[in-house]
Amino acid sequence: LILSKYADHLPLYRQARMYEREGVQIPRQSMMRWVEVVSDWLKPIYAHIGRDLLEGGYIQADETPVNYLDADLKKGKAEQGYLCGYSRPEDNVLFKWRTSRSTAALTDFLEDFKGILQCDAYAAYQKFARGNESVTLVGCMAHVRRKFEQALVDHPRQCALILMLIGKLYEVERHCREHGYGAQETVAYRQKHALNIFKRLHRVIRIALSTALPASTLGKACKYALAQWEHLRHYL
Repeated sequence: LILSKYADHLPLYRQARMYEREGVQIPRQSMMRWVEVVSDWLKPIYAHIGRDLLEGGYIQADETPVNYLDADLKKGKAEQGYLCGYSRPEDNVLFKWRTSRSTAALTDFLEDFKGILQCDAYAAYQKFARGNESVTLVGCMAHVRRKFEQALVDHPRQCALILMLIGKLYEVERHCREHGYGAQETVAYRQKHALNIFKRLHRVIRIALSTALPASTLGKACKYALAQWEHLRHYL
């Protein structure tokens, strides 16, 4: 029942109807209690995942908007909430549900964190990092790339060059992964093969911004990238 609800996206009322067709009557209230019981069983594992992430020194954070219904608030009207994800590459992922995108809502989990926080340019993370000397904010190239990809139709020449250069940076990372490089080997390889590409990418984006309308998709993508640049270069 739990797997069907959360992995296959079958709500409890639909599962109840499916069981009814088979001649099995399971009240939805019972199903809801079972979900609650399983969530209680999983709480120690959930708490352990959170502690493990906080002690690791490197967290990636992002949030996804999700519409939700709450009968205690406005019956029949959907509100917007956020599923906040905190993770480390090839490791655990922790999700927290929030009904607000405020600084406190997104960063309360990170209160005791010390290390590298990688995220997009959302102001809540910027504010959190400014108030915590033990946190180093690192930008996300995937978010930067996405905006140029969205601008590609309107500005194919400029965006194609920028996306090509970002692709070359990705090739450097792919090489390091495929060869099983450790931290020091990766940094050395980046310095040798990614640094000049990174500098050229910066120049190309600045030139593109100088010719783009500020409100255009290209102009917005360039401004987003340049505002993040100091945070992006940390990975080198």
